[in-house]
Amino acid sequence: LWNASRFVLMNLPEEEEAGELLRLTEADQWILSKVNRLAKDVTDNMEHYELGLAVDKIHDFLWDEYCDWYIEMVKPRLYDSNDPTRKAALWTLQEVLKNALKLLHPYMPFITEEIFQHLQDKEETIMLSPWPEYKEEWNFADIEAQMDQIKETVRSIRNLRAERNVAPSKKAKVYVVSPKEETRQMYAQAEVYLKTLASASDIIIQETAEGIDSNAVRCVVENAVVYIPLEDLVDLAKEKERLEKERTKMEKEIDRVEKKLAN
Repeated sequence: LWNASRFVLMNLPEEEEAGELLRLTEADQWILSKVNRLAKDVTDNMEHYELGLAVDKIHDFLWDEYCDWYIEMVKPRLYDSNDPTRKAALWTLQEVLKNALKLLHPYMPFITEEIFQHLQDKEETIMLSPWPEYKEEWNFADIEAQMDQIKETVRSIRNLRAERNVAPSKKAKVYVVSPKEETRQMYAQAEVYLKTLASASDIIIQETAEGIDSNAVRCVVENAVVYIPLEDLVDLAKEKERLEKERTKMEKEIDRVEKKLAN
C-alpha cells in the first residue's frame, strides 16, 4: 500500500483535473467500476458485521486489481508526457486510491490517515471524509468483462512463456485469431496492454490462422486463440540441446529405478 501510494504521489501534478474533463480509457473505466463495486460490497459486509470478509475484499482489490494490473497498465501513459490520456490516468490513480484508503481506514487508521494527508489537500482528515458510495455513472459492466478477458489472455501468454523459461525481457510476436469482429476490435483497443503486460513485440489480430507457423505455441481463450511463434520464444538449437540433456538424465534415472526393482 505504501509503495503504491508513493508511486502515485511521485507522478501527481501540482493541480488536480476534473474527472469529467478527462479522456478516460477502458482501463480507467475498468478500475473505477471495480472500486465502485468494492464500495458497495464492503459496505454491505460491514452492515452485516462480516468484517473479515470485507477486509479480504479490500486487500484483494489493492494487491491484485490496483497494484498488479492497473498500475502496470498505466505506466506507458504516465511516462509519455505527450499522451492525451495521461491526465486521465493520474486522476484515476488518485481517485481510486482515495476511495480504497477510506474503505481500509477502519482497519488501518494510522497509515491510511498519513497517506490521505499526502494524497490531497482539500479535506482536513480522512475521518471526516465521506464514505465511498456506489455510483451508477461508475458502473462499466461491459468494460469489466472485456478487461477481465484481456487479463486472462495475459495470464495465458505468461504461462506459455514460463513453461519455456523465457526471460521477461525477451519480446515475442503475438497473434490473436478470432472469427468474431467484436472480439478482434476488443483486442485491437487493448493492444497497448498486451504489449506492456505480456512482453509482446507486435500484436497481429486476424480472422483465421492463415500465415501462422505450424510450430507456434498456442492457448485458447474466450472467443479467440492466441499464437506465439516458437522461434520468438526460444533459441531452437539451445532448446534441443537442453531437451537432449533432460532425456539422457531421465533415461539414466529409469535405468537406475529398473535395476532397483529387479533386485
